[in-house]
Amino acid sequence: METIQILWLNRSFTPENTGVKPHTHPYYHFFVMTEGTLSVTVEGVTSEVSKGSSLLVPKMAEHSYLNHSSETAECIEIKFTLQNPGLESRLTDGKQAVVTSDPAVVILSEKLTEEYSSLGALADEAAKSYLNAILQIMTRPNRIKSEKETYIDVTGCSELTKEVVSYLEAHYAEQFSLEELAKALSFNKAYLCTAFKKDMKVTIADCLNLIRIRQAARMISYSELSIGDVAKACGFGTSSHFNHVFQHYIGTTPSAVRKAYPNHILLESEEKNKSKTFHPGRMLYNVLAGKMITPESTRKN
Repeated sequence: METIQILWLNRSFTPENTGVKPHTHPYYHFFVMTEGTLSVTVEGVTSEVSKGSSLLVPKMAEHSYLNHSSETAECIEIKFTLQNPGLESRLTDGKQAVVTSDPAVVILSEKLTEEYSSLGALADEAAKSYLNAILQIMTRPNRIKSEKETYIDVTGCSELTKEVVSYLEAHYAEQFSLEELAKALSFNKAYLCTAFKKDMKVTIADCLNLIRIRQAARMISYSELSIGDVAKACGFGTSSHFNHVFQHYIGTTPSAVRKAYPNHILLESEEKNKSKTFHPGRMLYNVLAGKMITPESTRKN
């Protein structure tokens, strides 16, 4: 089954003091304003959608629109169906409209329209890709608000622990104390540490090191930053401390990882740069595979 099916795409013009009466339909209706302003009412809530703004009407939501201005309003109209429960749940809050002023939405909509006007049905797959990108942009606020996904597995943990992990992942590059963390989250330090250890079976400091080393392993493997710069970027005060913590979690030194994953791969030196005795632990494999990390997945090698 197709995830997105575009039913209608057209550049529409609404003269002054005209519009469309309230109605519903079993598909999504997307407006991208390119000139003028439309007053769009969705389920009794009116939004003024002007040039550079976009509005998505959910399926089966009653809506109407009217041009109150003294100039003709121009917009790109896209009507489509969507078979993706996850995306749909993020896209709509009941039957309320989704409004955005993100310029990327306008640019992608113009590209989508160009594809259709020049290639017609041959542009269908490309047009769906553009529309999917638009929908991902429009759902970004809901993804941030509702998901807040972390790379540390917090399944089954309390909301407090999840909040701590989110804070650590957002601020791992900074130097801060447990007192500063507790103050930022408005909790008593002793309570915060005890509740976190009960949930995660590791201390907050251990979790912060885990997050820092995860990022460091990726930087060493894929970036051209020096190992010293990686240490600073990941919140370590000294290279010696970084090397000690890195080896504790990864099972080998940062230099060994850099040699195994050289950032400058030259044919004549490829074999020389590879470490024949390099045996990374599970954490490095999980990190480079983009998997979530659990305390059990880290081992002393």
